[in-house]
Amino acid sequence: MKKVAFLFDGNDLKFIVNYFEKYHIDTKKVDMINNPSLIAGAKDDIDSDILNNETKYQYKNTIIQLFNNKSDIDLDTFDKIYKFETYHRGTKYTNSNNDSFERILLNLGERTSESYELKNEINGHKLISGSKIKGNNIFYDFKLNLIYFYYYYGFNYLRYKYRRVNKDNMLGMYWFPKYKVERDNQVKSIQRLSTFDIDFYSKANTMNVYEKIRTIDRDNWDKNHISSWTDYETSVVGYVFETLHHTIEFESKNRLEYISEKSLKPLLFSFLKMPFILDCNPYSFIDLTKDGYWFLNSEFFTYEESDSYEIIIEKFSSSLTNTILYLEDLYKSNSLDEVSDIIYQKYKSKIDTNFKKIIEDVKNPKNGDLFIDFILN
Repeated sequence: MKKVAFLFDGNDLKFIVNYFEKYHIDTKKVDMINNPSLIAGAKDDIDSDILNNETKYQYKNTIIQLFNNKSDIDLDTFDKIYKFETYHRGTKYTNSNNDSFERILLNLGERTSESYELKNEINGHKLISGSKIKGNNIFYDFKLNLIYFYYYYGFNYLRYKYRRVNKDNMLGMYWFPKYKVERDNQVKSIQRLSTFDIDFYSKANTMNVYEKIRTIDRDNWDKNHISSWTDYETSVVGYVFETLHHTIEFESKNRLEYISEKSLKPLLFSFLKMPFILDCNPYSFIDLTKDGYWFLNSEFFTYEESDSYEIIIEKFSSSLTNTILYLEDLYKSNSLDEVSDIIYQKYKSKIDTNFKKIIEDVKNPKNGDLFIDFILN
């Protein structure tokens, strides 16, 4: 039996263990309630023996053990040690692995997908990426970013329990004027096409200096826009701008493709029994819908695999327009609560599936075997 160690340079990377959680070995049970090293406020002092006993996995003929600190690893005990660290753009990684460690780079979050530049920098090291990059020694899965942001921004701590509330606006979104001209133009387009009320959610603007410092320091709350899903629940439909939305300019041969926490929100917040419109890079939208996710504008978006970039953009833009016109038509002859009920009853299975699927995908990613094989082979 081969034995290897996985060493992480930060807790933000540990979510990748979800890819092989099904291979977890039941070892010494730990009393999570009474053990003094596990009480609230003492998480940095967890006994290394406890951590190591609880983080062993067996995949085929390989035992995998996780470590926080290099000093905890007995080098003579393991056949190989893999060190996971965040890829930093502009860093030239050497082609040697020092201290008997094999480096595994992770390109997660709103990160580069400029493959021509990245390939020169990683210099043959294995790269795990949530941005679409093609090449040798690269493992790409667009859902890596969904899983990464789920934990990084603390969505795993939210309580997803539906409560029925009266709707007070037809469409709700986060929009900050003059931040991005493309978003400004899209909002103007929506306003021209509709007569219904739009609720533009905003961050708290009455914070004192201390509160502002804490918000900057804890950017998970900033990215949740302070109140998270409670902003959306009074809207009939949510509208979400991705970082790379449908009018983004990029070269078709080297296009930027990644999703952020903005795509995660409409999937998680589907538990509100409401649909979302996702305004994103059309190719990312296609990836999401092919994988089984659904958005209200999915109903109005069709394309051919042979379509050029320009045609895809045009069709996606039309889907957004037609979705707004659909809502406007419903709004003319129904109350807001009636429109909400009509849409939910029509698309109930698709809306409900979104939430069930995203929870399953972040907890138990389906391509775990491919993931582990990429690392070990």
